[in-house]
Amino acid sequence: MPPATAERLLTDLSTQLDMFSRFLKVDLTSIILEGDLVQGESRRATELLATGKNTQCWIQRLQEIHQWTNLALREQDWLQRTGRNEPTPCSGSHRFGTMAAFIQEEGLSDTHNTKKALQHGRRLMRFEREFGHGITLIWLPVLPALRCLSLAEEARTIEMLGSSDFAYVAHRAQLLARLRFNYRCIHGIYLGKLHEESAYIL
Repeated sequence: MPPATAERLLTDLSTQLDMFSRFLKVDLTSIILEGDLVQGESRRATELLATGKNTQCWIQRLQEIHQWTNLALREQDWLQRTGRNEPTPCSGSHRFGTMAAFIQEEGLSDTHNTKKALQHGRRLMRFEREFGHGITLIWLPVLPALRCLSLAEEARTIEMLGSSDFAYVAHRAQLLARLRFNYRCIHGIYLGKLHEESAYIL
């Protein structure tokens, strides 16, 4: 598999954006809460799923991004409670920085999956601070590639999203901000104050 780059990420996203926008018109509340559909949404969702092979994995990814960002928000809350403003950078012998202390003190499972989930959540939150809360939903079609971005390519992606060539992506993200907020409210308790999430996540 070729390395993930900002150009490839945004180009792949652009080809799926219209179909993905139709996918988001279905009320996915019960999927987020229970991983299943309520009876009233079954028909609409079934019709939608029949229109594209990617929608099943989008549903799974929707659940994942809420788990990841809730974990990152929980870390932010912990950092504030423990008198820290930001995570300690991961380097040298401190491979996971403050991550290990957070996981231990919060009683979380100290596993590779937990650490990766937190790293993914941090990345999504960095994009949210630049482009608003809706940007996290925008990434669902290309989530595997987003996870593989280096920090340098992440910075290039942010730069490209601010350019005129991809301004429409950032605009669509703004339109999804309320939907993202609503889904986040029903999914977990670590919502924070949405306009006060200012701690820089590394």
